[in-house]
Amino acid sequence: MSSDAPHGAARPRNTVSAAELGNLLGESLPTADSVSAAELALVDAARTLLDAIMRSAVDDEERWRLAKQIERIIEDLRATPRDDLVRLVRHPDGRIENLAQAAAGRCNPRSLRLRFDDMTLPPADQPPTPVEVRGWCELDASAAGPPERAHGGIVATILDEALGVAMMKAGRTGMTVSLEVSLHAGVPLGVPLEVRSRCVDFDGRKTRATAELVVDDKVLARGAALFVASR
Repeated sequence: MSSDAPHGAARPRNTVSAAELGNLLGESLPTADSVSAAELALVDAARTLLDAIMRSAVDDEERWRLAKQIERIIEDLRATPRDDLVRLVRHPDGRIENLAQAAAGRCNPRSLRLRFDDMTLPPADQPPTPVEVRGWCELDASAAGPPERAHGGIVATILDEALGVAMMKAGRTGMTVSLEVSLHAGVPLGVPLEVRSRCVDFDGRKTRATAELVVDDKVLARGAALFVASR
């Protein structure tokens, strides 16, 4: 069984954000370049498989044959299990990345392939500063809700992630304790989506942020979140 934590390094089990956990673990975290190209290729293939299954119209005989092939792959993967699903790595600039995170984790095949234009952290000694960030993603058929549109829960996930990135860019940490989402129009599948988020307010342990999901300069959804840092 494998683990990201070095031998003898215990992971804190209290409820903290990924960034706070990474800070607690300090230099024991592996570096970002420890993620292999092979691992990313496997995850990307799994994402593509979900879209292909959704779009396929093969007959039942072919479905049974393919299901058995996938079951054999599952057996191979389960032969060497991980003992910890938390996957944190540290980048050279000090940024902590959660590889297993469901919204944008690079090593989670369920994640949404979200990418942001700038993930650089502010200096550690700098007070929190209002920021705005931009991100992009394109949803495949596995994100479907209404016909040709994304499920509302997927839209909320995109906004939540963008709000969290804005908080991080502002030099803050915390857990989402309140998320408000308003849907103004359907979010299309297979179309480049832009998400804009900003950190707007700092009050002790509390941080507030807002965001919009945009296509062709039309706002399709808005989000607002309250984050609270651990004591």
